[in-house]
Amino acid sequence: ASPALSEAICAFLRERGYSVDYNHPYKGVELVRRYGNPAQHRHSIQVEINRKLYMDEQTLALDPAGFARLHGDLRALVEMLLATDPR
Repeated sequence: ASPALSEAICAFLRERGYSVDYNHPYKGVELVRRYGNPAQHRHSIQVEINRKLYMDEQTLALDPAGFARLHGDLRALVEMLLATDPR
């Protein structure tokens, strides 16, 4: 994805209280490189989500409140992306 679009996504998530790192500790390379081509206006992002936000990692039980919050925020992110022209 373009640097401007990547930063907009990071800012959007940070504004909602999430801890966001960009290309740290991992740089999503293979999938992003294979499917993305910002020069042709085809942007690709990879988002890794901490499971603690929506489930108990010991029991694997869903945390309804955490899941609802994450679901709403990801829906809002997609809506923001649909309304964004990254050029």
